[in-house]
Amino acid sequence: MTCEGPEIYRGPTVEDAEAEITIIRCEKCGYAHVFPLPQQAEERYSSGKYFSAQRVSGAACYDDEWVKLREYNTLVYDKRLRAIRRFALSSPLRLLDIGTGLVPRWLMHCSDRGETLEGWAGVELDPRARGYGEAAIFHDLDAVQGTFNAITLWYVLEHVADPAGLLRRAWEKLEVGGVLAVEVPNDFSYLQELAFKGRKPAPWVSSSHVNYFNEDALRLLVLEIAPFAAINDAVYTFPVEIAALLSYSLSGNYPHNVNEMRTLGEQLPQLAIRTECGCAPIGRSVCMFFGKE
Repeated sequence: MTCEGPEIYRGPTVEDAEAEITIIRCEKCGYAHVFPLPQQAEERYSSGKYFSAQRVSGAACYDDEWVKLREYNTLVYDKRLRAIRRFALSSPLRLLDIGTGLVPRWLMHCSDRGETLEGWAGVELDPRARGYGEAAIFHDLDAVQGTFNAITLWYVLEHVADPAGLLRRAWEKLEVGGVLAVEVPNDFSYLQELAFKGRKPAPWVSSSHVNYFNEDALRLLVLEIAPFAAINDAVYTFPVEIAALLSYSLSGNYPHNVNEMRTLGEQLPQLAIRTECGCAPIGRSVCMFFGKE
């Protein structure tokens, strides 16, 4: 069966105004993705272009985007770590982070919060990635030995051509009683449509993204490919699209991409930027936790 479904976007990406891609809401896969699917999506994910905004100057460095939004990102990571500690049925944590990044921000954060990282591992396709502390970095998931009581996939599934296949491999690495934590952008939401009213390029359509999820699509994908159990309701991060509406109302200009929206979001009241949206499906990203029974 070939991928097919209604077209929901045709136009350029935020990186290339000359490029034109088509995105369909695929009736076979259950989520939106570019059409046709690229044959080498993983190579695009690990390309120099994808990492061009990052600079490495030592184990404690952060990329420029992280530095600019450190307070917000730290707050989100704190919440994610507390949830994983609560949901994992055994201790200490032995965590596998798939999609660590050239700068292992998540591992660095967990170390800062008291985790020893002993027995931890990360997977990153980019060959420049290195280990951090006690955590080893692998460039192939199949090279990772053993099992873990927690696995994280932060902003990875939107980049790979076969997210179901990746989740099946994650299932094999997860212990019974362990927790799988997945976070992806929440795309083509009604708040985005309201904020940008069909503008092209849409700020969330990126040349490095193959797939586009919402809560229903993410839940369906994970629960269909392996006998996971959803542990909690989906959690949404702050809807930075509100910053786009604010920018347009004040200046008549829209931000050009998601990072600009996040920067504008910091100008909103701190109470708002510090608040997640609970189960309201309007946040910029959606995070879910699943258990292996």
